[in-house]
Amino acid sequence: MNKMRTMTIEIRLAGLAAIGLLLSGGLGLRAANIEFSVASGSWHDQNNWNPAQVPTIAGSDVAIIRNGRTATISLPAEANETQVGYNGSGSGRLEIGSDLRLVTTLNIAGGPARGDVLQTGGTVSANYLEIWGTGSYTQQAGTVTIAAAIDVARNAAAGSTSTYALVNGTLKPKEVHLCWNGAGVGAFHQSGGTITNCDKLVSGYGGADTRSDWYQSGGAAYATELDIGWTANGSYRMTGGDLRLANLLSVGKYNYMRGDMSVGGSASVVAPTIWIAAGENQPTGVTGIWTQTSGTVTGTAEIILARGNNSRGWLSLTGGRLATPTMRLGAGNDSEATFTQSGGVVEVTTMIVGEAVSNDSHLVTQDGIFNVSGNLYLGNLNDTVATARWTLSGGDVHLGKLWVASQRYARGDFAMTGGTLHSPEETVGYHYDTVGTATQSGGTNTIDGKLLIGYACPTSSYEITGGTLSAGSIEFAQLTESRAELHVAGADQEVQAGSFTQNERGTLRISIDPVKGFHPIAIAGHAHLRGSLVIGRTSLAPFAPGMVVTVMTFNTKYGPFTQVAFEDGVTGRVNYYADRVTVDQLRPLPPRTTLIVR
Repeated sequence: MNKMRTMTIEIRLAGLAAIGLLLSGGLGLRAANIEFSVASGSWHDQNNWNPAQVPTIAGSDVAIIRNGRTATISLPAEANETQVGYNGSGSGRLEIGSDLRLVTTLNIAGGPARGDVLQTGGTVSANYLEIWGTGSYTQQAGTVTIAAAIDVARNAAAGSTSTYALVNGTLKPKEVHLCWNGAGVGAFHQSGGTITNCDKLVSGYGGADTRSDWYQSGGAAYATELDIGWTANGSYRMTGGDLRLANLLSVGKYNYMRGDMSVGGSASVVAPTIWIAAGENQPTGVTGIWTQTSGTVTGTAEIILARGNNSRGWLSLTGGRLATPTMRLGAGNDSEATFTQSGGVVEVTTMIVGEAVSNDSHLVTQDGIFNVSGNLYLGNLNDTVATARWTLSGGDVHLGKLWVASQRYARGDFAMTGGTLHSPEETVGYHYDTVGTATQSGGTNTIDGKLLIGYACPTSSYEITGGTLSAGSIEFAQLTESRAELHVAGADQEVQAGSFTQNERGTLRISIDPVKGFHPIAIAGHAHLRGSLVIGRTSLAPFAPGMVVTVMTFNTKYGPFTQVAFEDGVTGRVNYYADRVTVDQLRPLPPRTTLIVR
């Protein structure tokens, strides 16, 4: 009886030991780190791993591929984490043709090792995908779903380059970060495929010594936000494909960073808001550069150039189409904004140039088509000193209305040397305490309605020395606070208007070319002459004997001028006729006699 009981206990113990051995082998009670142990082979063969078991999630296994070895996935595979060329002495490579499911992270290239992953099919899912050093992930097909973030060049050492290449397939990351600390180079290449279900794309995530380069030559990228130069310098270069953002595209995001954006080829960019030299902290000191040579850029809400305080923003358009409801240049205090167009098409509803304290904003139009269907403001923020300039040397420009120095304390300057400008109305010097100036030495400025020089502005002027100025009416010095001047010089200009109204505080200044004479101001209707007429000359050459200069022609007039003065050492006589005003007996003043007493 005792012998039987002893045998039963032994049999039961042996059975329990067998069950425990079975559980340890079948339910994953194994070592967590499993290293690929052959030069090249299948992920699914347990003999290719050390210990000899295929990694699983149940075992919380970390699959390690390094030391020059290559593993291939052709059937669904899984692991808690996978390391490819990570913290090893040699490279590692993983080729994915089927599904790979990870609980935590796919780590590529760390320390001195190199890691490379090639995906030709299947679905890869993980919480993080991180390329730490010299490594790459090439997605030729399939789907990659990353719940948290893809980090390219994280803590990468100097001289290392980390790359993600999207050739085809679908990439679904919550966020993508290029360069997170370290001193390496992070690069993202998209030549096809689709990025979708993404909250944020960042080129230049962190690290002053890093370099981030994002290239898109094809495919489509859909995200909520794109930040170029977050807390490290970054770039995004498009030569094709579509980039569509649900919220914001910022170039030069945070303090003292630089962002570069270039659009060319057949690229298309759509975003509600685009900030160039965005600046999010104080003081910002950011730099943002945008270059467009072709393609299409659409800001469905607004584009702001030099938004941050102490920021520097440049936008260059040489071709393609740039469209937005509102464009603002120089929205940050002490900022500089320059927008240069030498080709392409600009389509804007409202443009504001210069709207912040000590701001210097410059709009340069050299060629192309420039359309502002609403108002173009040069100097437009009340109670601040903002400087806004527009240089027009070429191209075809159509405006809803031009305001030069439209708000208090603003400084607005408009210089036209060529091109064509067409607008229904233009005002130079609108508000109190502003300075508004316009100069024209070439081109054609056609105003269907009114050219108003000095509404309430104490200092405003329009000077034309060349080109053609045509207006429905010319009025200056409208309110008692205003002091305004129209300066017409030489014989190479043409000024014509339907009517002419000069108030008491207005000055009509003409400068006669002693050789060519003067091209008269042609008023088709009524000329209301008040204020001052000042007559000078363009050079010190002698006047032709008997020269008679017609200052203005008109149909009817009210006058004469309240005051007539000569300057530049000239004297003469002003004559009033029914249809014109002339100047004759032009001659230089005799030299003054000097008496020397010893």
